[in-house]
Formats: sequence, C-alpha cells, structure tokens
Amino acid sequence: MTSATPDGWTVSNFAGCSDTWTTLSADQQALALRLATFTVYALTGRQFGTVTLTLRPCNAPSLPPLYQTYPVNLINPWGTDEGSSYYPVYIQNGVWHNAGCRGINCCGATCEVELPRTVSITSVSVDGATVDPSAYRVDDAHWLVRTDGACWPQCQDFDKNSGTNVFLITGVFGRTVPQEALDAASQLACEIGKAIKGQPCRLPQRMQSLSRQGVSVQFPSVNSYLDRGLTGLNEVDQLVVQFNPGRLAQRPIVVSPDISPVRVTTWP
Repeated sequence: MTSATPDGWTVSNFAGCSDTWTTLSADQQALALRLATFTVYALTGRQFGTVTLTLRPCNAPSLPPLYQTYPVNLINPWGTDEGSSYYPVYIQNGVWHNAGCRGINCCGATCEVELPRTVSITSVSVDGATVDPSAYRVDDAHWLVRTDGACWPQCQDFDKNSGTNVFLITGVFGRTVPQEALDAASQLACEIGKAIKGQPCRLPQRMQSLSRQGVSVQFPSVNSYLDRGLTGLNEVDQLVVQFNPGRLAQRPIVVSPDISPVRVTTWP
C-alpha cells in the first residue's frame, strides 16, 4: 500500500490515551495513524519526512570546458607585473567562481556533487565499484564532497544500469521529522481513535450551538479551523503555527537553469 506520507513519521508513544488505544483493533489503529500523520505532515507544510533513493548525477561539477581568464596581480593589483597570474573564472549555479582557488582559500571543495537535502549516504558506486565511505563527506546537507584526491565523474552513460561509466548515489534524503511533530501526530491519532470507537473526543464537530434547560453554548464551526489550516486541537495547532506560520501547502523551492539535474531510479 502506497502512503501519501513520507518515511520517518513513525509514532509509538500513546501515553496520553493508552487505555483507549489498546482497545482499538490493528486496522483501526492503522487508520487513525494514517489520518493523523498525514494531517500533521500536510499542515506543517510537507517539509518533514525522508525517502530512500538512488540518484544518478548528471554533469557533476568540475572545471568547465569553457571559461574566460582575467589577470590578477596578487602582490600589487594596481599596476606592476610583479606577482601577477591568471586565474580561470567561470559561473556555476549562478555564482562566479575562481577555478584557481583551492582548499582553505575557497567557499567550496575542489570536487563535489550537489544533491537534494541529505540525511545520510548509504553507498556510492563509480564504474561498478563501491567508493569507500572514508573518501567522501556531506557538507550543508546537500554537497557530496570527494576527500581522497580523486574526483567524481563529470558525465555518465544513462543507457546502462550498472558497470563502466555509471555513477550511483544511494542514500536517505529529506528532513528528519522532529519529535515534537511526532508527539502532535500521537495526540491527533488518539482523538481520531476515540472517534472511530464512537467515544467522546476533542475533535471539532459540525454542531455550532447547543441549548439545554435554558443554557446555550456556542461551538466554533469546524470550517473555521479547516479554513485556517488547523485541527481544533490546541497542542497540535500550536505546533502547526510554529512550523508553518504562513500556512503554506508545501516548502518553497527554487527553480533555476543553473541547477544541475539528477535522475532518480524509481524501479526496480
């Protein structure tokens, strides 16, 4: 069964409603969890969750074949020839880079590949051989940096699935779900479970007013919560407001022709 909620939304603490939760059948628990985790995932802007993928980078950044050089005088930039040298200058991802810059003199590594937001790397394979994990690291959660003096392939053969001229990166990508979001999903699952059992719960109802023995009580309309991207449960809604104050449907993304694409292996 395919779920609309990504990995990482594993809820295990039901201390707030353990008596009710244990009376639910396995199917009822699964239903309550699916509804609760997807609701909190969606209301927090679809920004948390992970997925395991195998990526095939296209045109890993390296020294571009076309660039223009500019003279730079390292000792006297104002007119003498002493100490002058020429550095190749190029644009990568919309940013000017000096190709002569290396190591501690740069803001980037000599050889690196840009990935989606990365939680961990499972394996890296080049030409059918697994690269030792000690030969690379991840910077800023999205740069795979080569550290052993070698470099990543600049291109690969997409007509092949494995072997020579194939570059594969398998890992866990996305953002780890914070414990607070899991706690909120737990609270919501408890109330959904009560509703499934036909027990009183704190979920907002369609009823807007009630009169008994001359006493009238007004209830907020359920639509007043839904229209604002809230659930009606205070502990859940407080978290939603903190993580997604703008009530965005999903995290903003940047689309640029300067960003190198990657291909995702989705089957098998």
